[in-house]
Amino acid sequence: MILVAIIAYIAGFISFYIYHRKVVDVLTTCPAYGVGTRQRLELLWARLRHGRYSVIFFDLDHIHQLNDELGYEAVDDRIRSALACFRSSRGSNSLFRWYSGDEIVVVCPTTDVEGAAVRLLQVIFDHELSATISVAPAQFDLKASVSIAAGRVQAAKAAGIRGQIV
Repeated sequence: MILVAIIAYIAGFISFYIYHRKVVDVLTTCPAYGVGTRQRLELLWARLRHGRYSVIFFDLDHIHQLNDELGYEAVDDRIRSALACFRSSRGSNSLFRWYSGDEIVVVCPTTDVEGAAVRLLQVIFDHELSATISVAPAQFDLKASVSIAAGRVQAAKAAGIRGQIV
């Protein structure tokens, strides 16, 4: 009888844990692009504080023009497809987070972030999109690294530089 109660308790705990994980995934996923929200990034940051990782920040180029030409749904489909393709090539160690508008942050616990940025740019081009990309190490402060990378992208776009890694 005690064994049955213990097994039932463990099964209940496992069910609750699985349910909780699914709820967290739903609540921390941007429905438009299928990438993480700010909350998911903060959960990852709490786990990665002592690890080695880098930030890839990218801003999609001419997205408003594409939305006008193709429609929002078609452009969102291209973005989702490009991100899924890149994510599958990187494995599950990278986290994508919608940042603002047409900007996305990728947190990569890797040392080959430049190679990852080149691959991301190629995947984006393959999906008939364009992006301006910046890379920054995030060894100590994720928010500062994102700010640095975002600043580089915005400065490049203000200077008319698009479709490359800056």
